[in-house]
Parts: sequence; C-alpha cells; structure tokens
Amino acid sequence: VRRLAAAAPLLVLHGYSDGAPEWVKTLASRADRLLILPAGLQPMEIPGWGIRVGSAAAGEWYLARDLPGSPLALDLSGGPVEELPPLLRARRIEAERTWAPLNVRRMRRGDPQPAVAAGSRQSRRWAVAGGEGYWRWAFRTGVGRELYRGLWTGLGGWLLAGRETRSKGLDPLRRVVERGEPLSWTTPVAADSVVVELSAAGQAVSAGAVGAGDTLFTIVEPGVYEYVARAFRAGRVSDSAEGPAEVEPFNSELLPRGRTALEPLQDEAAAGADDGKPARPLASMGWPYLLLIALFCGEWAIRRFSGLR
Repeated sequence: VRRLAAAAPLLVLHGYSDGAPEWVKTLASRADRLLILPAGLQPMEIPGWGIRVGSAAAGEWYLARDLPGSPLALDLSGGPVEELPPLLRARRIEAERTWAPLNVRRMRRGDPQPAVAAGSRQSRRWAVAGGEGYWRWAFRTGVGRELYRGLWTGLGGWLLAGRETRSKGLDPLRRVVERGEPLSWTTPVAADSVVVELSAAGQAVSAGAVGAGDTLFTIVEPGVYEYVARAFRAGRVSDSAEGPAEVEPFNSELLPRGRTALEPLQDEAAAGADDGKPARPLASMGWPYLLLIALFCGEWAIRRFSGLR
C-alpha cells in the first residue's frame, strides 16, 4: 500500500484524522496531488501543506444558494442546490490561496463556509472536504446526483490538471496475477523493442526482451517483485518505467466446481417440507402422549397381574 500510494498520481486519504499513523502523514506531506476526507471531531493539521482543519461542528449544513466563483462553477450550475440534503458536520479550513466550489450554512443561517476547500502550493495541488454526508446527494436523482458527480469528477480533473504524467505503455498489462499466470508487457507502438527485468529483494529474477508489436510473457513463482521496463527506438532508450508487480499464491482453478457440499443438505431439508410449509414440532402432536399413557397403563397392568404391588 505504501509503495502504490507513494507513486499514485492522486493520493486520496479517506478517514484521515490527527491520530493517523506516521507513515500516512508522511505520504500526505510528500504527495504531489492530495485529496483528504477527514474523520473524527478533533482539529488537525496536514503536514507539509500548511493546511489547518478545525474541529467538526454538529448540526445540519445546507448548501448556499449562490455558487462562489471557482474553476468548477460551470460544472456545478444548473439547479436549486439549497433543497438538497444537508451535510452532517462541517469544518473550517485555513490555508493560503484557497477556493471553494460550494459553500454551506448551518441551518441556512449565518456566514457561509466551504463545503470543500482546494488550493495549490507551488506546483502541488490539494483539496479537503469540509463536511460529511456527500453520499446523500448521490441518492437524489436529478440535481443531487448531477451535483455529486460534477463536484468530485471536476475536482479530480482540477487536481490532476497540469501534472506531468509518464506514459503507461510500459506498465504490465496486469500488476497482480494469479499463480501460474504470466506477467506480461506489450511493446508500445512508438518503440522498436522492450526489455524487462524482474527482481525480488534486490536479486535479479528474470529478464526478457521482445520486438515491435510483440508481448513479453514471464512466469515466476508467487511473490512481490519490482520491474524495470525500458523501451528502445533506433538503439536508444526512448522511455522507461518501474514499479511493483505481484504473483499471488492463489489460483482460481483450485476452487471446487459445480455443486457445493452444502447443497445436498439444503435439498434434503427442502424435500422434508410439505409444499413449502414448515415441519410441525413433535411436541405439538397428540399421539405421542397417548402412546406414553398406553405404555404406562400396560406396564401397571402387567405388574398388577404378576402379583407386584
């Protein structure tokens, strides 16, 4: 998780609080693009960003009617947002160079504050959710669902805008495969060949090369590996990529096929039912008691006739 989060183009921390582990705080401080959805009631500070998040204020926080000017203003306009379900908690967010796509007010009164705050720090970008309960908007068809989608897709697009992204043509087709399945790489269209090296714990495990238009398949033992892929064009390295790849010890071929072991028991229980009616308990029937009485009387009669008192 740490490796994938460190290399993520957009790091999303859901449920972040002041009590988050140190490795999570380190990831947040080093992220290039960061989206945080806070949790808990206590105030917190986002390390490395100069962002201070206040304590959660209870109450119902309704969207303000007037949308503030922001990069998402066009994406969020188009309906009576003040009629949507309220957010449950709201937090004040303090930072430099911030903007808000939406504002909320407590019980529709008082000064507005951001439902989401966003900003930039040099070439880095961030956004912090100022409330809880955004999922309520998505449950409303029409304006609510469109606003929910417009907010988060627009915010994600703004966070990733302007970021230099490397080509994904050298990533494995699947980063995680089952036991016995190959890790595979395809040569990009603009390359003449691709060379891939796999290593585990610093030791080389596998290496291979394929030409233009071909796919490299490498089968290795279960484990976590690091790959280095290089694309060549005209005898020179034109692109490169590296990262984790994993082969799981599990294989779906080991799963049982067809009926499971529980199905016969279920069939027998169903066969014992009378037209889907539940079976009548023995204690609710009369004949067992008559049988016990008859046996008791018979035993008494035998003892009487044999001279036993």
